Amino acid sequence: MPTVWITSLLLHRLVQPLIFADQKANRKTITDIADLQNTLHCLETRLLEYEKLTRNSREREIAAEQRLCQQAELLEQARQAAGMARKENQEIALKLKQLESFTESLSEGEIRDQTAQLYQNLQTWVEQHHGVICPEDIQTPPESVTTRSTLDSDTSTSQVLMEPIGIYGEISHYIFNAILSRFIVGTGNPNMNHSLRMLDEEVQQICPIPIRQHWRSATSIAALQLARSELEGTVNNIVETIESRYIDHTTPISNLNDRTEQLKGIIWDFVDLKGRIERQDTLYYFWWVLPYTLFRKENMIALPRSDIVASNSSVEHCLSPALYKLERDDTEPTLVRHASVKIAKMMN
Repeated sequence: MPTVWITSLLLHRLVQPLIFADQKANRKTITDIADLQNTLHCLETRLLEYEKLTRNSREREIAAEQRLCQQAELLEQARQAAGMARKENQEIALKLKQLESFTESLSEGEIRDQTAQLYQNLQTWVEQHHGVICPEDIQTPPESVTTRSTLDSDTSTSQVLMEPIGIYGEISHYIFNAILSRFIVGTGNPNMNHSLRMLDEEVQQICPIPIRQHWRSATSIAALQLARSELEGTVNNIVETIESRYIDHTTPISNLNDRTEQLKGIIWDFVDLKGRIERQDTLYYFWWVLPYTLFRKENMIALPRSDIVASNSSVEHCLSPALYKLERDDTEPTLVRHASVKIAKMMN
């Protein structure tokens, strides 16, 4: 019995530390497992967060790709639209360029200045080839700027208009009768002026704006094209008439070919200007002062110029016509350019 007890005691002493050690190891293992479980849970949580972030990032990437595709489509549509717009703009620009020749817009000042320039060119031609001192062509109010010549201060005004009408005034008269007096320069029959004017008034009253803005322009261009050969004959007749009347009054340095070709060019410039004036929205017309008409400073300039013109003075000859404009909504014409006239000498 004592032996058994002693053995049991020895075993207990030997085994007990082992049991305690094993229990301690087990507790440590459990703690480690718990720590591993916590770590695993944290990792799983972070993994889920990363997966969520990745999923959100992918969704944003897909959305961005979709937006990029949409923008690319919109860009392609915009590129195609821009190409079509450029093509349309080119077509419109071409149409506008073609239309400009039919609807050239000139201001009142431009018309006045260009008219004055043509009469200045005519004066220069006369002085170059015939040695005639022509009147100073001042036809605009003080506020307008017009190209014109200035007579030398040493030239006596008594030398101006030495002849009853002079070459300058005679050519100017021919140009007015054959070209400037026509309502449409391409219509050769002067009797048509009244009918065309009545037709124009009727068009302005009954037709819509797009038609009444362009009918006169189209008619002017078409008539001028049809009357080209007739106008060539008219220009040649004027030149031949002047040559036959004044061939003996040319300057020594004047050449026949140069003289006639230059005069033809000047007259054709009047034809061109008259046609462009006809194509304006505003109606313009020239007015020739007849002999013995009472002088009126409101629409005439007396040459040679004088500070004092008698109130009962009359016109001996008209040298260049007046120019008026008539607005569609205005019944009273407006003076654009004064007529230049020679005053008849007063009888003592």
